[in-house]
Amino acid sequence: MKIGTIIIIVSVVWSIISGILAKKQAAAKKLAAANALSTGNGDAVKVWKADPVQIRVESLRRRNRTAAPSAALSRVEPVEPRVPKKAPQGKKIKGLTSLYAKNGPVRVAKDSSRRERKAAKEIATLLSDMPNLRNAILLNEILSKPVALRQ
Repeated sequence: MKIGTIIIIVSVVWSIISGILAKKQAAAKKLAAANALSTGNGDAVKVWKADPVQIRVESLRRRNRTAAPSAALSRVEPVEPRVPKKAPQGKKIKGLTSLYAKNGPVRVAKDSSRRERKAAKEIATLLSDMPNLRNAILLNEILSKPVALRQ
């Protein structure tokens, strides 16, 4: 309970601090831009003011210019898609066996036992080392029920 409360408090404090830092950075950028405009440096940010009607007219003009080439492209005949070559049928690939018996049901692959043996082998190699064994015991104690609740 205490750890959860501490985490919540730290996250709230961190969000407040990061908000303050972001505001300071934004104010510093704004101040730098204002200083650049007032000093008249060539590197200053240029502010362009225009009439909203003029902006709309320009956007419509540009849109009409870009629409014309697309109409010219639509007259071109479409290219036929390539058809992949089919593998010759009737030839068997070496090393492959049929999944079906001649008059029997489909065979089922059993990979789960192999996976289980592999996982068991990995765990055995990890626990053969003394520090890893100690870590496993500690993790078991941490992740299991408290001693008072065990039966």
